[in-house]
This record gives sequence, structure tokens and C-alpha cells, in this order.
Amino acid sequence: MNSKRYRRSILLVLFAFSLFFSATSVHGQACTLSGSWTGTYQNDMQTGGADGNGGGPVSATFTTDSQGGISGTVTATGQNPHTVGGSVVDDAGTLLFGPAMIKSAAGPITARASGAFTDATCNTVIGGFHIDRPDPNNPGQMQAVTGSFVIMRSSSCRTTHPPPPSTATNNTKNAWYQLDPNWAALPYDHLTGPVDSIGHWGCALLALNYALNAAGENLDPVSLNTLMDAFGDFSPPGRKPGSGGAVLFGQAVEDVAAGNLKFDVSKQDEDTTQALDSYLCSSNPRPVIVQVTNPTSGHQHYVVVTGKAGNDYSIVDPGYLNPPRTSLSFYGSDFTVTGVVTKPSGNDPSELDFSVVDSATLLVTAPDGTQTGLNPGTRQVLKGTVQAAYFAINNAVDTDVASDAPTSTTYYVEWLLPIDGSYAVQLNGLELGMYNLSIKAFDSNGKPESFVVLSGVANVGSTSSFHVQYVSTPGASLKVIRVATFDSTLADINNSSLLGLINNVGMATALTSKIRAAQFAVSSGQNQTAKNILQAFQNEVSAQTDKHITGVAPQVFQEDADSLISQLP
Repeated sequence: MNSKRYRRSILLVLFAFSLFFSATSVHGQACTLSGSWTGTYQNDMQTGGADGNGGGPVSATFTTDSQGGISGTVTATGQNPHTVGGSVVDDAGTLLFGPAMIKSAAGPITARASGAFTDATCNTVIGGFHIDRPDPNNPGQMQAVTGSFVIMRSSSCRTTHPPPPSTATNNTKNAWYQLDPNWAALPYDHLTGPVDSIGHWGCALLALNYALNAAGENLDPVSLNTLMDAFGDFSPPGRKPGSGGAVLFGQAVEDVAAGNLKFDVSKQDEDTTQALDSYLCSSNPRPVIVQVTNPTSGHQHYVVVTGKAGNDYSIVDPGYLNPPRTSLSFYGSDFTVTGVVTKPSGNDPSELDFSVVDSATLLVTAPDGTQTGLNPGTRQVLKGTVQAAYFAINNAVDTDVASDAPTSTTYYVEWLLPIDGSYAVQLNGLELGMYNLSIKAFDSNGKPESFVVLSGVANVGSTSSFHVQYVSTPGASLKVIRVATFDSTLADINNSSLLGLINNVGMATALTSKIRAAQFAVSSGQNQTAKNILQAFQNEVSAQTDKHITGVAPQVFQEDADSLISQLP
């Protein structure tokens, strides 16, 4: 090439992102980014020429692989518009995208990208390019053009606020205030205590109401509370005052939206801004319900994250109006994702939900062996699939008029798209008390199959087990049985006695003796003798029900004996 040949350097600075962006860290600094952007480009001629002083609007579609390779298209409009399209290859000639071709007024030219990499925070993609194009000043010869590009991450993305409830006193955002006078004093769930009101307990209810309306529903906190109460979408009260009443997010969304929406828990319990951005900055931005911790009281609370601006996030905070809290930074950006209301995957809204209050934690094992819940040995929270999540929801209160420490916790497993088969549910005791295990199933049409509540007794270290047979076919029904061992049955008798459900020491001793005798018979190979003893045990329980054996104990003992008999050949 002679001195008339020129080289140009193009810096593509792509900003004001309006369409789609996603970023995931891969092995250190490498990231995977994909999406479409609009912005501007600059064209700086080094030696002059017909293309001088170019520049103007640009649109781009880029994809980077985990090794930093670049593929995609750029369409720019300047004094000499051209389209970079089809293929991009790296310096080694490896094809990255389609057949290589760039078209311009000067004729066909080829291009390749090189040196692509990202910064450590996945905020910027930087790459080099090399273009060979016909030299307009030297016919028959090619001109080499090199340069670089920069793709800058969006600094702002936002969801659209749903219309406020028509009954609200305040404006669009503040309409989602749990102490709004239109509902603050109304009963929360179906509770009737002096502080059992939406104004006191309603932060999760209001947060869910906002997310449901953003997804197309038209509810106010009163109507949502009424529906959830009717459907059984609050956890049932335990033995402690103020216990229960937790919002069971997954089944509430299924019930209220009649299977047309789901509660996405794929990012549940994550505490990164990347998790928030994956929802807020997607092509279909969705508000995110998160749990935050008040830096002053240490109490947990639910808010809705609605947008991103720079390094901060806008929120709707149901608990605060005087003054309102509108920024996640108030909570020190200390949050964990709860979930997002969205459309069901593949239009399949099937779901299984399990919950228990205070006395025991949950561990659910699916037919394929994956587990979700709390491992009682390691105390590790397990998430067997992105479609499942384990929640520990306490009843702390954090508003601008009250701040109460938690006194009760609901343990809840939501399982979306459950496979058909038998699920093993293990309740691991935390304290002496009675429990109600609630199980709700939805079929592949989003219709409730069954709502089963099983009662039992627990103590520190105790184990209660159940098998749940689930089929997603419309019209199927849930089948649940208690699975007992001799040791778990002896524990049920002892714990019932400690709780006063057996009011006679002699009766507790007699029941214990029968179970030990049946256990000895089995160990001696005398299975029929063991069955006879267990049937005598059941007869004794029937005779003493509502006399010396009361409450949930008779049902538990009968189910224990049924399970033990069914296991004998």
C-alpha cells in the first residue's frame, strides 16, 4: 500500500441500552454477554479520505463466548454507511459467526474480531477488529483497517409500576403501603388478635400484591387477603401466639392467578446484584420481591425492587411512608432474593408446596433423588433444582410505627414442575410441640389437586416421615401416608405424654410396652405375632381416645401402627 492508503480507527461506544442484556461470570474475568443495544459510534480518520468525519447512530448485536470470542452484527449510519454482517472470525481464522462478509459502497470486504475480553465485573466488553477492504485509491489492492470497540453495560433499567389499587389513599408507589387507612386495621389472614391486622403483618402481602398486579392481575390488599385466606395460602397457626400467617408465595400465586402465573424461585436466596439485574434488565423486566434486614433493628422485612439506576436500586417498601424508603441502599444493599411473579415455563403450572410452622424443619426428596430443604445433619440448605426452593419465613415486624422481633418461623418448600412419582418428606424436630404439615398440589393445568394437612408431635431431634405420591395429570389426586419406624413410634408416645396428650402414666407405659413387644417379635422373625400386637395396640388406642389419649395423639398412633403393619411380610 502507498502513502495514500489510510487506516481508520473506529471506537464503538454503545450505550443507552434499551433492549436486552444479561451477564454471567465465567472463570474469573471471562463473561458471557448477549443482547442488542443502540447508541452512537465515532469514526476518526488518521490520514483523511472520503470517509472523513464519519459518525452517527449505530445499532449492534453482539455475543461473547466464555473465552472472549466475539460474534454479531453492527449497522452504522454515517457519511458512508456500511453494514458489518454475517461472519466474524478471530485472528486464527476460526469462524465465530456465519459466512464472512461486510458490504459497503467500496465493495465486499471481510472482517474478523480479535482480542476480545471483559473487565472483572462483567460491565464492559472490549475487543479489536481487523477489516480487509478494497482500497479506493489503489484499484485491485486491499486496504487493512484495524480498530477497537467497547460495549458498555447499561446503567439504568426499570420496570413499569402497576396501577395503584383503586381503594388506595396514596399515590402510585405509596398505594402499596400496608398502613394505608383503607386496609391497615382489617384482619390479616383470618386472625383475630389485637395486632393481627394488615397494617401490622402485611409487608409480604403488599409486596406480593404489587408483583401480581405488575404481572397483569387487578387486586388490592383486601381482596388478595380474602382470596389467600379462602385458598389456604397462609401458613396455619402453631401453638405459639402470633404464629403462622406466613405468605406461601408459590401456592398463593398459583391459586390467585388460576394457574396463569407462577412464582419463579430460580434465584431465590441469592444476594448478588447480578441476580437482580437478570430480572430487572431483561427483555421482559419484572419487579423482584426481596427480603431485607433493617440495619437498626436487625429485623427482616419484604420490599419490591423495581429498577436500577447506576449502582443503586429503586424499591417499593410496604412498611414505610413517613418518610418513604425508595432505595435499596437504605438497607445497605443487604438483601436476598425471594422470587418473581411471571408466566409458567412452557405453560406448565404444575407445582407442589409443603409447609410446617415452628416445631420442625423440612427436607423433601424427589423421585429422582434430588433434595430441597434443610439437611438436619449438616444444617445446610439444599436446592435440588432451580425450580425448587426452601424458605424460613419469620414473623418479624418492621414498619414506621412498629418494630417487633420474630416469635415464629414457617418452613416452606416450593417445587415447580415436579416430576411424577413418590416424594419423601422428612420433618426434623426443633422443639417440643404439635405440628401441622400442609401439602398442596397443582396439576399441569394449574388446578389444585389436593390440600392435605397432617398433624403430629415433635421434639428436639425427632423425625417424622411421609410419602407423597404425586401425578400431574389433570384430575389426579394427591396420596399421602405416614412412614413410621418402631423408634419413631416410641418417640411419638413419649412426646405425646410430655405434651399432656396422654394424661395417664400407666396408659403411656402400656402403649410403650406393646410397641417394644412388637419390635422384639419382628427381630425374632415372628412377624404374625408382631402384627397381632400392633392390632392390639390400635384397639387400645381406639378404646382410650378422648379419655386418656386426646388431641392429635390417637390419629398419629393409628397411622404409626398402620405403617408398621404394612412393612411386615
